[in-house]
Amino acid sequence: MTRASKRFLIMAADFAPRGASPAVRTVHLVKYLQRAGHHVNVITYDEATQTVHSPYDAGLVEKVPDAVDVARVGPGVFHRFIGRAKTRGADAEGLRRKGTKSSLSSLIIPDPHVAAVGSFVRAAERVIANEAPDVLLTFCYPFSMNIVGAWLKRRHRDMVWIADYGDPWTGGVFSELSRPGWRRAVDRRLERRLLGNVDAVTVTTYPTRNLYERQFESLAGKVHVMPMGFDPEDVRDVAPEARGAEQDGKVVMVHAGRIWKARNPFPFIDAVAGLVEKDPSIAKRLKIVFLGDADPPVLEAVARSRASEVIEIRARVPVRDSIAAMKSADVLLLFGNRGGIQVPGKLYEYMGVARPILLLQECDHDPVVGLLDEYGGRIVVANEAAAIADQLEETLSRGLPAVNRDASSRYGWDAISHSLVGIAEQASSRLGT
Repeated sequence: MTRASKRFLIMAADFAPRGASPAVRTVHLVKYLQRAGHHVNVITYDEATQTVHSPYDAGLVEKVPDAVDVARVGPGVFHRFIGRAKTRGADAEGLRRKGTKSSLSSLIIPDPHVAAVGSFVRAAERVIANEAPDVLLTFCYPFSMNIVGAWLKRRHRDMVWIADYGDPWTGGVFSELSRPGWRRAVDRRLERRLLGNVDAVTVTTYPTRNLYERQFESLAGKVHVMPMGFDPEDVRDVAPEARGAEQDGKVVMVHAGRIWKARNPFPFIDAVAGLVEKDPSIAKRLKIVFLGDADPPVLEAVARSRASEVIEIRARVPVRDSIAAMKSADVLLLFGNRGGIQVPGKLYEYMGVARPILLLQECDHDPVVGLLDEYGGRIVVANEAAAIADQLEETLSRGLPAVNRDASSRYGWDAISHSLVGIAEQASSRLGT
């Protein structure tokens, strides 16, 4: 296989028009694989299913090249049940992923998307019969995509299978994926079996790579880091948002993306409220924008405190508008992950616009810190109200660190898609094809 002639078959539950981080990853890899001369087929859910959990994102739709063949399938009974629950106001996200030790969701193995496995396999077989793809790329979450990949790999041994992970499936590092003990054992055994014939696994961070190499001996030498990224064309083509009168003369901080209560923004809100209580003039020197939807408890925490004098919460906007707001900011705000494994995908978009980044650190071994050391524009503080308040005062009085603009270039989606092709070539050489 040569780089100009690869045929990719991509299986992804999340794709345009869904406006969410997994879909952003899939769409951009598709865009730049096709741009580099590779033929791409995508099999994904129908558009109605894509927008059950996230709004329609016209910007992502525009990024999908016309030359890419996209086949769409229905979601299956479990996913439809969750969609109906959401329209009734139920906690569909909880039904979809979190579950509890007593939840019926524990009986759906590995996840509600398993009901659509047959549809994905049948659609894939049609593509394989007509085009004989060189590379099968499955995107997880959902982990049911590993069932699709393993099934197709058993039937088509000469096709390279790459399993791409966002969050780890097993390993016990994410409380939101907690299961009862029997279920964790089942998941571990199932994942081990499904990955037995995989040719390569791509993950977004080095700690995740280490986790998988420790868990599964069969993956030695097969796990590669392929991080999230940013679209260099967006960064180049979008002008900074014009500042309004309410931002004049202030240090402007922007958080782009939804504020989940699980991200623990409450110490930050308390710190801002405390600063305004102590020194009301802070409201004339600092403006903070939460750019995206916020969970109701977050909205309430801001509204009931003096943080509301400084923090503005806006509705979700298209990607280009979000980038414009980021480019006009003085500082970009990032809530760290727990567990010391994953990196928030928005970090790479932040690095793309080359602004200093304030990380609210949730654990001692956050991999974001190492990335920010290379990037240069780092402000790191523990996610505790007193420490945050001190850091905000210092930032307002001492100025901002300089950014190394060259450090982020390797996180462009064009560079990441190029590395994916290299991973496919390496895996193909092991097959002897």
